[in-house]
Amino acid sequence: MGQYSLMVNIWSSINQEAFLGLTIHYVDSEWHLRNFLFDIIPFSISHFEVNIAQEIMRVLNKFNIFDKVIVLIIDNESAILVCGRNIMTRDGH
Repeated sequence: MGQYSLMVNIWSSINQEAFLGLTIHYVDSEWHLRNFLFDIIPFSISHFEVNIAQEIMRVLNKFNIFDKVIVLIIDNESAILVCGRNIMTRDGH
C-alpha cells in the first residue's frame, strides 16, 4: 500500500454522542480496490475545524501515513470543509 484516499465524516448518535469516522481507500498490488474503517474516534470536544483536523492528523501521524494520503474525501458540512483545507496545507508534523 503506497498511497491512500481518506474519507472523513463526523456524526452524532441518537443520544447525541459525536464520532469522527475515518475510512481508508487504496488500490492493492493486484489492482483491487480496498477499503476499511481506519478509526472511529469518540468526539467529546467541540466540532471546530481545528479540533477535527488535529484528531485526523494525530491518527495519520500515529500510523505514519500522513504523507501518503493523496485525496481527502469530505462531506459538505462547513467545519469539515475548512478542516480538509487545513489538513491538506500542513506538513502533518
